[in-house]
Amino acid sequence: MYRAFENFDYLLQCVKEDKVSTGINAASAGRFPVRFVMFNNFKDCYDFVDHLTYNGVELQSVDCWLDSQYPDLLITYSKLSDKICSFVCSKEDNDIVIAPFSELARFYNNNKPDIEFDTLISDIKAIQASHIAYKNHQRVYIPIVGLEAKMSKFYNDSQITVWDYKNPKPQRNYRLILTNGSTYGVNGLDDNYSVVSSVSEWLRLWRDQKMKRDIICTSRSIFAYAEYAQPDNAFDFVPCNSVYKFLTNGLGLHLSFLSSKEADKHWLELAKEINIESFDFKTFFNAKFDIHALAGFDVFVKTWFENELPFDRWLLTSYYQEKFCSKGYICESIKNLNGYTNSDLTQAIALTIFNLENPENYLYERSAILSYIYKEKVVLSEVIQHKLIEKINQVVETSGYSTALQYVSLVTNAEKALLIDWVSHSYISKEDIRELYPQLYYYLGTSFGIKEAESKWVLKYIDAYKRAKISNVYTDEVLNTICEKNHDTIKFNSWYHNFSTTRTLLNSRKDIDVFYWIDGLGLDWLPFIQHVIGLRKHDNFFLNEVYVSRADIPTKTENNKKSLLLLANDNLQKEGDLDTVSHKVRQYPQYIIDDMEKIAEIINNILDNNPDKKIAIVSDHGISYLPQLCSGLNLPGFESDHGGRIASVKKPTIDDRYIILDDNTTVCALQHNSLCAKIHDGSGCHGGCTPEEVLVPILIISSQPNATNWTAKLQDFEVSASNPILNFDIRGLSFNDIPIVEYNNVRYELIAQSGNSYITPCLPLLQDAKNIRLIIGDKYRDFKLELKLGLEEEDLF
Repeated sequence: MYRAFENFDYLLQCVKEDKVSTGINAASAGRFPVRFVMFNNFKDCYDFVDHLTYNGVELQSVDCWLDSQYPDLLITYSKLSDKICSFVCSKEDNDIVIAPFSELARFYNNNKPDIEFDTLISDIKAIQASHIAYKNHQRVYIPIVGLEAKMSKFYNDSQITVWDYKNPKPQRNYRLILTNGSTYGVNGLDDNYSVVSSVSEWLRLWRDQKMKRDIICTSRSIFAYAEYAQPDNAFDFVPCNSVYKFLTNGLGLHLSFLSSKEADKHWLELAKEINIESFDFKTFFNAKFDIHALAGFDVFVKTWFENELPFDRWLLTSYYQEKFCSKGYICESIKNLNGYTNSDLTQAIALTIFNLENPENYLYERSAILSYIYKEKVVLSEVIQHKLIEKINQVVETSGYSTALQYVSLVTNAEKALLIDWVSHSYISKEDIRELYPQLYYYLGTSFGIKEAESKWVLKYIDAYKRAKISNVYTDEVLNTICEKNHDTIKFNSWYHNFSTTRTLLNSRKDIDVFYWIDGLGLDWLPFIQHVIGLRKHDNFFLNEVYVSRADIPTKTENNKKSLLLLANDNLQKEGDLDTVSHKVRQYPQYIIDDMEKIAEIINNILDNNPDKKIAIVSDHGISYLPQLCSGLNLPGFESDHGGRIASVKKPTIDDRYIILDDNTTVCALQHNSLCAKIHDGSGCHGGCTPEEVLVPILIISSQPNATNWTAKLQDFEVSASNPILNFDIRGLSFNDIPIVEYNNVRYELIAQSGNSYITPCLPLLQDAKNIRLIIGDKYRDFKLELKLGLEEEDLF
């Protein structure tokens, strides 16, 4: 008798009614106690068994009938039949459920003439209840998961009871991956698969409510009999008789591109390196090479530099040639490889683009590859660098700077010099290099660190100085400011003494764990250093405070080091030496390139050596690269010191070109012209009185970010057309916070006044624009305005 169910509760009701059945079929139902109960998934089967056992039905697991000394030996169908018959006879007073049954039965041969499965079912269905069992209405429940096709031949048999619960919700088949005793060393399988290694483990698996839909079975016995398991409506069987089939057919990794015969020896090595996280190849490949996005060029270049073994090169080259050669730039470049050195690869990546028919299709990929290569510090020969610049300049001639910029990378110093030249001549803007050359972009960033309104001109000057420095041109903007602010000793002192010394600013600080001195670090490096520290947020390094202080005149190391030592209680640690290297003759713009890389290295070294500490970075003086662009004054009777930025003279007279120090013999240049001979081309210097020489930064770094605690109040919500200026009281700003207002979709930077007062520029008021937004960092606050724009003439009618 066969009966189908689509409602689980109806199946349970049937169980209950069958137990107490009466009527014409009661005798037959009691005589043959076995009930085959079919399911298409383990969850329903588990719930059914759980319901039975909860109501007093005894559970017998078939794994108890295996030979304990041979857990991977498949019990024969005849022995299983005998065990079930004997057990049923021994439990005359109990209802019993035997599980798992189908997990053994499905592997019995059912091909003629053996028909082991059919014989097993026939033997079990024929079990008759003893007198006592009949009297007790004994029932024997045998759940079967899958095997619908094999069981269907018994549906019309009057001596069998088959209940078939068809879960109406779509059920994805279990996927059973079978191997002959091995997972080939693949790691991480337990996270994505249920893994069993023997018949005994396989039989216990059904009770695991967390059993995954994908199962790996390495039982040799089950593997040997896997061919008999089909057809099956609950399982898809994937027999894998090799490591290649296990990885591809079993785990679903798309590795067919590696199937060449000459690579067979690498398959097992590949399997042992895999830590599988998912069933697609992308996850596997990225995990193997520690890359989190399966992009062709990323995988290639990362693998190339991190893995130099023949196996790694085999894996890498095979993958890219197979998957990306029709469209990928890596494979186009591989065709031009002259060898497998880093230089060979870099040369191919850099130059191949110029020989392609549609180079614009490959520009992004090439740029990304070269960005990675840049970090590996690969050095190309001067000949290759020259050839590369020649090719880029040809693009400029045909397509302009904007297009040529797409062909530029940082992989060579020649390209960095080219970018500096383009920016300095305004062929491209600073914004154009933000992603391409962030070091130069942030070096040219807006200066900060001074809040006092009367001293803020210094920030604009430092920005002008940086532009002149990278242009290698003494600009009118710099000249005009220096002529005004350093016109004479009185003018110089009027702004110089507005700044405190480093020792004065930090003397009372007891929270600093360590003081670092960078010799020659000037104010111009602040935005750059902020960027470098910002890249280390993930390591819990945060720039908390920035101050600008003045160095003592003359601005040379021996004159300022003493006060720094006193500040740090003689525990002043020196890191880096920009001073010494600046005095060397270096070619423009190489010294700009070198110094940016050097300062980034210095800052990172300080951070690396001081985790979880509050760090103060100080300096003794700055460096100027503009005196080399000015003629020397060659003043008679002056003995040069520090390239003429300082000089000694027996009886100096008052002169607007220098300041006379207290000893009445030492003088320091007020402007960029050195007092003696001209500074050598390519040399930096210090000792004079220009802002970049005498003003130095103080940086306080810790493992905690600054709290955003600013508050703002609009002093008067009423604003008139005659005075369209708003006044804000803003407190709690961080050192680099720049308050901005947005009015009518246009942004305006606020102007600092005394104390906590900030005002807007004159706003173009509009009758319908009554809202204004104050923006500081990533936070904002909205205010509603009352506009007084004058009287409107009333309608005369």
